[in-house]
Amino acid sequence: MIFVNRNSVPIPEIFTSREIEIAKRRLEEFYERPEGSRSQERFSRPFQPQINKELIHSLRILFKNKCAYCESPLPAASTIGAIENFRPKSNARGFDKDFSRDHYWWLTFDWENLYLACEKCNRYKSSWFPVKNQRATVYTLIADIRHIEDAYLIDPCFDKPERHL
Repeated sequence: MIFVNRNSVPIPEIFTSREIEIAKRRLEEFYERPEGSRSQERFSRPFQPQINKELIHSLRILFKNKCAYCESPLPAASTIGAIENFRPKSNARGFDKDFSRDHYWWLTFDWENLYLACEKCNRYKSSWFPVKNQRATVYTLIADIRHIEDAYLIDPCFDKPERHL
């Protein structure tokens, strides 16, 4: 794993689109409901194919067609490679019995939380996200979360991996 400078790629235009705003609003409406009223439902993802198409292009440039975690090359012209939420969209799992159903849905469409991952890393990471401190409260900005939580996983776009590996 190497450090990836997120500033080397401009934030994709999709983040200023009407589709992203609608998707964010629907996501917020879903998670603002009491947990009991949504426990048997999954959030439907409006505009997801269109959003993914635009994001994958920018993520491939940012990560140079490699997995953010293991650096395996991903074929440029294929659909291999997943858009990975570093902090999971929901059901964040930590060590032992640490489990949070509501973390980190508000970062689902945050550019700084999106990574390109190979199928294997995406599957193994799943929703694992152990932290040393307590999880940040809902709606905390990602820049603040990084300092509050002290994650056990190395973030290739924030941490300097060479210091840890």
